[in-house]
Amino acid sequence: MKKQKFLFIFCAMLSFASTAQLATEKRIEIELRKGYSYEKIYHSSEGFFVMASTADKEVDGQIEEKYDFYNSDLELIKTETILVPEGLNYDLSYSNDESLFILYNNWKKGELFISEIQINMQEVSGTKVAIEPKASIDNMIVLGDQAYLYMFTKEGHELYNIDLESGTGTEIPFHFGSRTSKSLDLFYFQVLERTKEIFFIEYVYNENGSYETYIISITKNNTINDPVKISENFENGLLSVTPYRIDEETMILTGTYSKMNQYSQGIYFCQVTNGFIDYIHYYNFLDLKDFIPYLPEQAQKEIERKQKTAEKNDKELLLNYSMVNHDIIILDDGYLFLGEACYPTYKEIIYENSSQIVFDGYDYTHAVLCKFSKTGEIMWNTCFEMDPAYKLHVPKCLIAVTEQTNSQISMVYASGNDLISKTVDYDGEIVNEEKKTFFESGDSKTKNTFSHLEHWYGSSFLAYGSQEIKDGNKKRKVYFINKIEF
Repeated sequence: MKKQKFLFIFCAMLSFASTAQLATEKRIEIELRKGYSYEKIYHSSEGFFVMASTADKEVDGQIEEKYDFYNSDLELIKTETILVPEGLNYDLSYSNDESLFILYNNWKKGELFISEIQINMQEVSGTKVAIEPKASIDNMIVLGDQAYLYMFTKEGHELYNIDLESGTGTEIPFHFGSRTSKSLDLFYFQVLERTKEIFFIEYVYNENGSYETYIISITKNNTINDPVKISENFENGLLSVTPYRIDEETMILTGTYSKMNQYSQGIYFCQVTNGFIDYIHYYNFLDLKDFIPYLPEQAQKEIERKQKTAEKNDKELLLNYSMVNHDIIILDDGYLFLGEACYPTYKEIIYENSSQIVFDGYDYTHAVLCKFSKTGEIMWNTCFEMDPAYKLHVPKCLIAVTEQTNSQISMVYASGNDLISKTVDYDGEIVNEEKKTFFESGDSKTKNTFSHLEHWYGSSFLAYGSQEIKDGNKKRKVYFINKIEF
């Protein structure tokens, strides 16, 4: 059921094929600055977006970053510039619905610079931080004005808190009995904005090579709550966690698990009260209704072959897949789980005398919507196709939940060159679905390469990318941005 990928073209006017009305509210073309590259859009559900670009040449040894802020009418509000201190290079980034945070690092000296780009407030700032030299930073997450780094130093793994207002840093100590930080491995960060908590999965390794899986939460004042032990060695290891705190004592945890490696093989549902598990249920992807038909054709054939072998040997067939989880949705009689299934792709780069296989982004195939009972049993599930026209190097949620009533949930998303609106009731039935398809129009002087079509806010989408415009024998490159009203 996977559609063939293709590039499609957006030109001066957008057209559509659908039974419903579709309005392209506005289109702008931005003349790209000479001497700048790596243009990228970051948007907020409040109706703002920022276009980031990087100067090709440094300014007195400093990296120059430009940020153009726009409103919901695609009008330029202001432009801000950040100069990254000399000697620092890009390391990693973190973004939420309000801000973008970029970490620059001088690994040898232990010098950091964290830039904050506030999309809604149209402000930029930077914070200098000193950490232990030669510390390897694996991850960063931000809650309010506090940044948290997960690092590996010569002492072992370390969780480090940075106050973005003052630039001061503090190590957050966490330990499991007599085991040192070298025997710990933090696997996954998740922010729970509603209660201002950070959750992470910790693997604790024993001297004999076995390990235990824990979930730990940290409050905004850096209080570490007692760890919750989830599993022992050779049991299912958790790969992601999406928490929902019912009250001070009780939490619901859901996400993906694996018995083998970093790619999930199913979803789990767990309830914890006062630090102890009430129940935890595991569901293999292959046991979900209509999960397999949305996989790539080659993967389906491989599954059919392995399934026959597994049945003969009385073994469970394990499917390695990645899943991007939405927040849990609370119902009167249960819970909704929404996940977006994707898998890593690779490409071969050919050199003169050799070749190299490199990562080429995550390809999305479909979404899974499940309803769980109050005791964690699956009541029903439904799957539907996703086929974005581009790959993501960092997986994120592409579906937007636009409405939730007492009886149904509504979602919008882009799939290929289609905009899709889907409403599902709490019995798992699709009660309404709309699809609008775009196709090429325009003249031969404009060559547009569509790159991104994403939900923005409300019923609005952003379609944006770069284009070359021919003017006689000359060509000029511009960036086009369309606001589409669904």
